[in-house]
Parts: sequence; structure tokens; C-alpha cells
Amino acid sequence: NISIISGPCFSSEVSQSLPTAVTLASPNKKSFDEITELFDSKNFRLYFSNDIIGCQIGGALKNIYAIAAGITYGLNLGENARSALISRSFVEMSRFGNFLGAQKNTIFGLSGLGDLILTCNSLKSRNTNFGYLISSQPKVGISDHLKSQNTTEGYHTAIAVYKIAKENNIDMPIMNSVYNILYKH
Repeated sequence: NISIISGPCFSSEVSQSLPTAVTLASPNKKSFDEITELFDSKNFRLYFSNDIIGCQIGGALKNIYAIAAGITYGLNLGENARSALISRSFVEMSRFGNFLGAQKNTIFGLSGLGDLILTCNSLKSRNTNFGYLISSQPKVGISDHLKSQNTTEGYHTAIAVYKIAKENNIDMPIMNSVYNILYKH
């Protein structure tokens, strides 16, 4: 049995016992109940989903859009632009998830929309911070920025999602733009 945990949480806040809610996608409720018993905390809440694919899609794609959000920070484009970007990014996530068979309520839940909102609105996010760096310090190369970061999942995810979207004609203009910035300079 494989289970996936995903949702809006920064590990630094979890370690401080700050309130956190995430999705635990598991093939069945019995597995979910067994895993939930391992988390004995009133500040860390797990919500059940049987949509393992959708849970992973949200957790992966939000990193691409966090890079875009970071670019809005670095270019001082304002809150209006970032809000519009997040809203339109969610539309793209929904299209991609729908194509791969994700359940709509998963994409609209913690592991989709919730994770997207948190990640895109904080420079604590490695991916958002990466987008900020590449747009605010353009004289430093992308590879140098990657070396200065811990892990920037969105950089690697962008190329995989770009290929899938292109092969299957999935309309994802924001993701295409991030891909073009990262890989075509």
C-alpha cells in the first residue's frame, strides 16, 4: 500500500507545533486510519483521500507556479498580479489533473489549491524564493541560483510537465512561460 501526504505545510511550522492540515491519500480508509494513529497531535490534522494521483499532481505542480510567483516578487509586480497568477495557475493545475484522472475535490482541496496558495505567497518556499532570485538578480545564472538553494523541485518538474502538456495539447501558458524562462532563458 502506497500513501501520499501533501498539503499546505512548511516543515519549520510543523516542528513548532503550529496548526497544520494536510491530505493523506491512501488506497483505502483502513490504511488511512492506521497511518493516522501514528500522528498523535492536536495541531497536525490529516484528511482522507483515495486520490493518490491527484494528491501528487497538486504537490508537484504548485512548485512550478511558485517559481512564477517568486518572479512577481522579484519584479515588484504587486499583489494584484500575484493573485491573478495564482488564480490562473489553479486553472492550469485543474486542466492537467483532469487529463490525468485526478478527482476535482482533490485539486480543490488541501493538496491542490491549499498547497498552491501557501507556496506562492511566501518567500519561505524554496521555489518561490528561487523565482525571486532569478528575477531580482538576473546577472547571476540560473544554475548558480540552483546551487545556492536546498532543493528547487519546480525546476525539474517544469520540464516533465512541459513535455506531457505539449504531447497532449493541454493549455498551460503560465507553465510554458516558466519552462521558457528556466530552459530557454
